[in-house]
Amino acid sequence: MAAALKRLVDTDGTGNVAPIGIRELQAQGITITGEHYRSRWDRSLVVIAEAEPATGTPSNEVLDGAAFVASRFPRPGPGGGYP
Repeated sequence: MAAALKRLVDTDGTGNVAPIGIRELQAQGITITGEHYRSRWDRSLVVIAEAEPATGTPSNEVLDGAAFVASRFPRPGPGGGYP
């Protein structure tokens, strides 16, 4: 199941996942473009990370790096690396 989800989320234009807090971001004029996107699959875990600037004009490299780092976070909760 996780592998199938990763294939789906890695396909442009599927509109398959609504980011947490999307309404709040949109209310502030922030658009999620999907340009700075990373995903990771690890057995039953799929991590999806996207980065967009809230203010300023960070470079594409910074935004891509932020998405990469976020995609590497451990699983939350018991046994996941942080409480």
